[in-house]
Amino acid sequence: MKKRKQYLFTIILLAGMIGPAFLSYGQDRSSPGAGSTQTTPSGQSSSTPVFRANSRLVVVDVVATDHRGEPVKGLKPGDFTLLEDGKPQAIAAFDSHFAESNKPVAARIQLPPHQFTNFPTVESNGPLNIVLFDLLNTEPMQQAFAKKQMVEFLKELPAGHRMALFVLGTRLQMIQGFLGNSDSLIAAGKSLRTTTSPVVTSEAQLQTDLATIDSARNMVGGMGERMKDALADQIVFQENQRVEMTLRALTVLAGAVSGYPGRKNVMWLSTNFPFRLGPQALDQTKRLHEQNQHDYRFPFRAVAGLLSAEQVAIYPIDIGGLSLEGTGGKDIGTPEFVGAGPPSTSIDTRYVQQRWDTHGAMTDIAEETGGKASYGTNDFKDVMHRSLRQGENYYTLAYVPKNIDGNEGYRKIEIKTPANGVKLEYRRGYFALAGTEQQSDPTVQLLASAMQPSVPEYTMLLLKVQVLPPDRDNRAVRIDYAVAPADISFSDAPDQLKHAHLDFMAVAWDQGNKEAGRVLTPVDFHIRNETYQETMRTGVPGHQELELKPGTYVLRVGVMDKDSHKIGTVDVPLTVDSAGNTRP
Repeated sequence: MKKRKQYLFTIILLAGMIGPAFLSYGQDRSSPGAGSTQTTPSGQSSSTPVFRANSRLVVVDVVATDHRGEPVKGLKPGDFTLLEDGKPQAIAAFDSHFAESNKPVAARIQLPPHQFTNFPTVESNGPLNIVLFDLLNTEPMQQAFAKKQMVEFLKELPAGHRMALFVLGTRLQMIQGFLGNSDSLIAAGKSLRTTTSPVVTSEAQLQTDLATIDSARNMVGGMGERMKDALADQIVFQENQRVEMTLRALTVLAGAVSGYPGRKNVMWLSTNFPFRLGPQALDQTKRLHEQNQHDYRFPFRAVAGLLSAEQVAIYPIDIGGLSLEGTGGKDIGTPEFVGAGPPSTSIDTRYVQQRWDTHGAMTDIAEETGGKASYGTNDFKDVMHRSLRQGENYYTLAYVPKNIDGNEGYRKIEIKTPANGVKLEYRRGYFALAGTEQQSDPTVQLLASAMQPSVPEYTMLLLKVQVLPPDRDNRAVRIDYAVAPADISFSDAPDQLKHAHLDFMAVAWDQGNKEAGRVLTPVDFHIRNETYQETMRTGVPGHQELELKPGTYVLRVGVMDKDSHKIGTVDVPLTVDSAGNTRP
């Protein structure tokens, strides 16, 4: 990652040199000079976009605490024993990260006029911290109190912390990015409104429906059973929708923070965590598959793998707290209630099972990402402070697995230390994909989803763009790209050329977030070795033009590697005036 950062930083500093280089390439892209570089429409390529299983360096963040929950400092590589599936592994890399060693926030890199980048310009040794406020899986009753606690937490946030606020509704939205100050974070938190999720049936409504069904059991014609089946179908449909939306949101979140090195701590505030990420996910996808013919095996594994690869640690926080709805005043969410005897009614039985399932999912998500689950408390502010403190003090271990057979399956990670009284928190494993390649989703749809105005910028591919508005000599907006090649999947072939397959896309959104224009340019690169070496220095070029009516827009420009599905996007403020949109 450091190599990747240094590379793009060089690109930015050499902006004056790169600009002419890729502008020239953009003009000649259909007829490459000297035969050194060739591009063809992707429709003529015989390659099919796939997920590729590569040899991997497994990175594991380890939080070490004493009996008081305080971070343990000074541990060395020799203080850890690392095992995969019970077999010892050699630690190939080691680093320690503690809050007091953070660098001061660096000034943003100043780019020339009309140039923009998605390169993370905030420098720090500390991790990124994200509050994910979940409106999709949470009833409005719990949202209001959790919002108050969250705002109090933001007010007490120590200086120097990189914190962002995301909201999960029917899609993920970034309310406040990492460059904001405490005041802007607090204002963003206060601006949130309670929302009724379209895919959650409230506990009160569910109990009303169950009571209605119960009273209809003795009606003629089997009406009670039909009503019961209809309610069951509705609940399954809602669960399916929440699983898909939440998985999609976590995928977007991981892609948005990919360009930032190091650990990312996500404090996920919700009352319903609709899936698991570890081996237990296979049982869940089997049940969902039997109910509605959806198979989530690959999405679960893909999301778990993406979170692990981007060092995203999730801290699930149950904002249902100690409250209880409709079960006679018993607090069935606390450990004290568990094992106290069977509930008195079927409603209690169902509710107990729901809470157990939720807390099991929370624990599983935390263990599979290296975070920690918190439930059975109403002091969410304190929980967030503890999660923040824990996630900022950690060790990073990396190893190359000795098992390189590529067999698909879950690989268990175990880390031990002989240090007395030290507790370790880390992700407990990962899914290894089989050597066979898995067909991807349609690539254009993936990129189009990343181009939506409410979606955070993607940093899986880092890029710099130059955007020139129309003038008297040019009717169109001109967009030129320089994409950092370090994360592009170049492949070798018998023709002695390096091959890569990219989609460039630009979408203009007006002030009402309505699409005003778009352009998609698929490009297949076929580059000779000498040109490839130059490309590694200057960046992979691209060029597009887009005609727009006079107005004010946000132009989102993006690029996707069709072989790896890595995406990078940049938002560009753009004004097109009537004078510049007409020729003399």
